[in-house]
Amino acid sequence: MNPYAPLFSNGADIAIAWLCVGVWLVVVVALLRKRFVTTPVRSERVCSATALAFLALAGVIMFIFGVGLVFLAWLKVTSAFWIFWQLFYLMSVVCVFRVLPLVAIGLICWALIGKWRAGFSTRSVRLASVCLPVVVVDAALYFWLCYELAA
Repeated sequence: MNPYAPLFSNGADIAIAWLCVGVWLVVVVALLRKRFVTTPVRSERVCSATALAFLALAGVIMFIFGVGLVFLAWLKVTSAFWIFWQLFYLMSVVCVFRVLPLVAIGLICWALIGKWRAGFSTRSVRLASVCLPVVVVDAALYFWLCYELAA
């Protein structure tokens, strides 16, 4: 199934996905900011915490796709659980193909500009640079799941 098909192109769905990602990042960044207390620049603390929150969200999406791949595609488990899983699956697809790439590019730019202008450490640049490949892994899991379900 094409992730850019009309099923995943509804403006309201995209707005809800942006809202969900934004809320996730704000909440998780608030929880993770103390983890980066040793970094001298406040903006770098927020950038690093945001990158880590982004990676946590990408991990949750990997888990959602992985559950579908293992239990739905391979083991063919039938359950009422799939009705609820499908909601998270659809939102994850919209996030992976419509929201997360832009957020990942923004994080990378933030870290690179911060390294150039504010003296961010290399650790924050490395943490932000991992975000885009993780989105590619999420997309690969989506296509693998679609391939297994179509077979």
